[in-house]
Amino acid sequence: MDGWWLDSTEPDHMNLKDQDFNTLTYFGTFRRVHNAFPLMSNKGVYEHQRATTSDKRVFLLTRSSFLGQQRYASHSWSGDVVSTWEVMRKQLAAGLNYSLCGIPYWNTDLGGFFAWKYNNNVNNIAYHELHVRWYQWGVFQPIMRSHNSSPVAVEIYQFGQKGDWAYNALEKYTHLRYRLLPYLYSTSWEVTSKAGSFIRPLMMDFPKDPKVLDM
Repeated sequence: MDGWWLDSTEPDHMNLKDQDFNTLTYFGTFRRVHNAFPLMSNKGVYEHQRATTSDKRVFLLTRSSFLGQQRYASHSWSGDVVSTWEVMRKQLAAGLNYSLCGIPYWNTDLGGFFAWKYNNNVNNIAYHELHVRWYQWGVFQPIMRSHNSSPVAVEIYQFGQKGDWAYNALEKYTHLRYRLLPYLYSTSWEVTSKAGSFIRPLMMDFPKDPKVLDM
């Protein structure tokens, strides 16, 4: 296996009720350990694959993360988020905070996952605007990944053809992503060798500037 997609590593639990957090596990109640579940889940897959094929790098795409999980070759995405401007704004903060926690590999579903507000219609012009802006931001994420719920399809040709504003914007930023590949490879080496980061709030680079502390 070249990589694993570890979905639902929260762990996923539908219709969660408060008393469910009182369920006992080996290490105590679910309330006490559930945040650490993705850490142990990714650790198990990573260590067992390395023990089997020690000369092969491991790559894990996981839906949740916890402090220290970066050492298990995991890349976390922010889950199946809803396609709205408010959610996109929150994703910006989420990525910056992940980075501040020492977890460098993170991304979000470009355009959101559930396009309910747009009736799951990729031809909705308002959805085009949201998707294009999210996509443009995605160019600068560690992994640029469109991941959307059926029946929404987001291939570039779903947004028109050459000459149409949405198509042209997606094409332009796709080319930019490929131009950035040498930078991305260099930065990934800094992540590994110097505890570097991809996504950086301004205060990381301008720690003496009070103007950036709350940006």
